[in-house]
Amino acid sequence: MQQSASAHLNYEIYKDAARTSRWGVTVDESLDLGAAPNRNPRTYPAYGRIPAGQDATVGSYTDTVVATVNF
Repeated sequence: MQQSASAHLNYEIYKDAARTSRWGVTVDESLDLGAAPNRNPRTYPAYGRIPAGQDATVGSYTDTVVATVNF
C-alpha cells in the first residue's frame, strides 16, 4: 500500500479470516473452487495483514489488487 512515493506498507492477502492460508501467486497459494453451479456472480472474501515493525507515516494508504480468473 502506498501513501506517497516515500511512504508505503507491505502487506499480504489471505483466503481465511484466521489469516493462515495466504492468497498468492504460486499454485499452492491459488484459490481453486471447481465448477461454478450457475452463471451468477460469486463473491470471495479476502483478508489483509500488515506486518508489525514497519516505519509508517500517519495517513491513508491505498492499493489496487488484480485477480486473474482462468476458466
